[in-house]
Amino acid sequence: MTGRCRHHARAHSVAVTVSVDDDLTIDVADDGVGLPRAVARSGLHNLTVRAEQAGGTYTVAPTNPLAPA
Repeated sequence: MTGRCRHHARAHSVAVTVSVDDDLTIDVADDGVGLPRAVARSGLHNLTVRAEQAGGTYTVAPTNPLAPA
């Protein structure tokens, strides 16, 4: 994962937080450049499908939604 974040996102750090309440939540955040608006989302789509098959959800969102993409 860290290699992907460094290469694609040009991130210097990655934080992974796992929490368990009524649901299992895995939050991955990095300080990279974010996703460009026009990006092939096939890998992200596969993660969404897998999460839905397990009864969950998968969300990709910018840490700073006002930052330029």
